[in-house]
Amino acid sequence: MLRFWLKALAFAASVGVFLAFVGAFGSAAAPPLPRYAVFLAVSIATMATAFGVLALLRRIPGLAARRWLSQVAAVAALTPATALVAWTIVGFAVLGGPKPAAFPDFLLPSFGMTLAMSALSQLVFRRARAPRDAAAAAATGPAPAPAQPVRFLERLPAGLKGAELWAVQAEDHYVRLHTSKGSALILLRLADAAAELDGMEGARVHRSWWVARLAVAGTARRGAQTMLKLPNGVEAPVSRSQVAQLRRAGWW
Repeated sequence: MLRFWLKALAFAASVGVFLAFVGAFGSAAAPPLPRYAVFLAVSIATMATAFGVLALLRRIPGLAARRWLSQVAAVAALTPATALVAWTIVGFAVLGGPKPAAFPDFLLPSFGMTLAMSALSQLVFRRARAPRDAAAAAATGPAPAPAQPVRFLERLPAGLKGAELWAVQAEDHYVRLHTSKGSALILLRLADAAAELDGMEGARVHRSWWVARLAVAGTARRGAQTMLKLPNGVEAPVSRSQVAQLRRAGWW
């Protein structure tokens, strides 16, 4: 986590230095030292805003599991948010106060910055994660044969047909299905459900939970307990014996 924040801070600082160097937003006439200080502040504040907006977007059911849709939503939401931050800081520090008429001038540069930062951050963090994924794949042995149809999906009630299955939770003699179309109970043991889920990328993360890997929208801590966040806001506990294994496999 510390490495992640250091990378993010270094990335934001490099963007700030570049904006100051080119004299963005009409600041070329400002003295160099204040100009660099202002744009470093703009970039760091923009990064903090971006993480806040992304945290809110991840709470939207089903969005986190759709990578391209989540990227489009992030750019659409971050462009006006980051433009507002830049307009406010640059306005006070360089332009003698935020001027409403100048706000549209910040939208196009903010859109370009947001798009570039999104693409570059995906590239940087994907490359950083690649060695861990390769190591996890090597540890699991040869690649499996082509997946067979997942038998368990045939058990989905009519109202949930075609939904993305996020998790299966044991409740007495039933299991609760958490999906992109809602939830439902069916009469079945979790052990039998896990057996029928063979072929779908996921794991029995707890004695009463099976979770699909692509449904993990984030993690949380509840005391000593690690929780997996699902796109619908539900949190699934992770057994202590599973935490290290799932982390090594790149679940978070």
